[in-house]
Amino acid sequence: MSTALRFDNFIWLSLPSLFSHLVAVFIVACWAWKVVSGIKLELWFFGGWLPFSLPQSMWFFAGMGALPVHN
Repeated sequence: MSTALRFDNFIWLSLPSLFSHLVAVFIVACWAWKVVSGIKLELWFFGGWLPFSLPQSMWFFAGMGALPVHN
């Protein structure tokens, strides 16, 4: 058998075993996109809700009673 045929057989016989890996990569990519999109939405919705940002710090200290909150 020639080298080209052996390589061809190797590729075609490897595809079924690679299919599950490709499906797993696709699922992880979809999940990662959902997480990244959710973080972007959360950051937009809360007006820049980043760790140690000014709005978060004010919210934290107001909740702790360290800042006066006027009703």
